[in-house]
Amino acid sequence: MFNGANNFNGYLDDMAVFTKALSATEVMGLYTGGQDLRFSSDSAGSTQLAHEVVNWDIVNDKAEVWVKIPTLSYTADTELYVWYDNTTATPYARDATYGSENVWSSGYQGVWHFQNNSSDSTSNGFNGTDTSVSYTTDHIGKALSFDAVTDNVSIGDYSALKPAQALTVSAWMKTSSFSAGYDIILTKRRNYGSSPYNSYILDFYQGKAGFQTSANSADVGNRTASALSTNTRHFLVGKYDGSYNYLYVDGGSPITTSQGGNINYGTIPLTFGYYYSGGGSASLIGTIDEIHISNVARTEGWITTEYNNQSNPATFATESADTNSERSAKIHGKLTTTNERGAKIHGKSTISDTRAAKITGKPAEEYANDSREAKI
Repeated sequence: MFNGANNFNGYLDDMAVFTKALSATEVMGLYTGGQDLRFSSDSAGSTQLAHEVVNWDIVNDKAEVWVKIPTLSYTADTELYVWYDNTTATPYARDATYGSENVWSSGYQGVWHFQNNSSDSTSNGFNGTDTSVSYTTDHIGKALSFDAVTDNVSIGDYSALKPAQALTVSAWMKTSSFSAGYDIILTKRRNYGSSPYNSYILDFYQGKAGFQTSANSADVGNRTASALSTNTRHFLVGKYDGSYNYLYVDGGSPITTSQGGNINYGTIPLTFGYYYSGGGSASLIGTIDEIHISNVARTEGWITTEYNNQSNPATFATESADTNSERSAKIHGKLTTTNERGAKIHGKSTISDTRAAKITGKPAEEYANDSREAKI
């Protein structure tokens, strides 16, 4: 707020200073912020797809957008189209047919992008309460940053986050050093003083990644044989299918342990980067990003594709040259799943002219056709 007769009397938000003269297209990009973005499965744009714009960075020509793809085949390319530069378009409401909440159907109970907050992108709205955490730029937009002192995020205790016999949890993380004890990614704590302690937990012990559930009133889990590398981003996935626990690291083959029965739950909140033990403790030093929780046991193909898609978009998908009329550009990429999933598109946000970008993908794993979310 400024005072004085000739000064602005109010508040300014997200004010940016540029070191270059912006073009007309760049100025329009600042105004629209992706609100005119539309996706379709056909070149006419008549069959739209739900999407979520998480980040729209006009300065660095980057965007983070999640799109729900109807069907991907593992034997033939799948073409999708992105439309933009409609100055009269307005963004869809979260709960609209093609709005952000409808990207995250098919079993997603919580999706946290950590774009400067711990908001849940699903219709459940399980937004977190942050304590001392900060946010930093990571390879997928922003991420939670922890300093192993008092940082934590508490989501709460909700029935939708208590699946009985089908569960998949996933997260990206990076740390400069592991502790001599536990470093927590996420945990739904069950009990403080006696076993079983954790309904489910994704963590590290002395740098060894682990996933555990408490089905059949017993703590049963998986852990890597050796510590993971530091200063490297890792994609961790824990899965329970009613018979086995699975731990996947960076899209590789799972570590499997026999387990059976319903997962046991208490009323302790789900927490990120924090081990809820009454007083609580947090030991993680580093970043956590893209935590997803589903009440579905995702296929191995799905999990591998999640990793390939999000770890290196440049090799996962590439865009061809534009055409002149209703401009289209083809994006080629290999997909390794055929279930509902997310694929990522990294693209320039300073695009001119109404056009469509064509996305082409072919799964490498042979599974039945199905629908999924795609992150672009």
